Amino acid sequence: MKIRPGGPGDIAAVLALGDEAVEWMNARGNTQQWGSAPWTGSQQREAVIRGAALIGRAREEAAARGIGLIRVDCWPGPGRACCSRCDCHRGDLG
Repeated sequence: MKIRPGGPGDIAAVLALGDEAVEWMNARGNTQQWGSAPWTGSQQREAVIRGAALIGRAREEAAARGIGLIRVDCWPGPGRACCSRCDCHRGDLG
């Protein structure tokens, strides 16, 4: 496996991964975290993927709160229980 930085040419692949994730989550009864609609064809999802500024904002907000780790895939779910590695259960960043 080779890990490399993504770029604009990878948007379709990222959207396809999102489609797979939504399908997988929905098959397990979770329609709240990423919704139930495919990412492909969604202008909003594409804008988010293009939104490196959004990640920058999350880093700034986390640093202001003294949080050293951000996870863009972390969803606290029902009861706000997530995991022991992050502080997302202590409050929303957005």
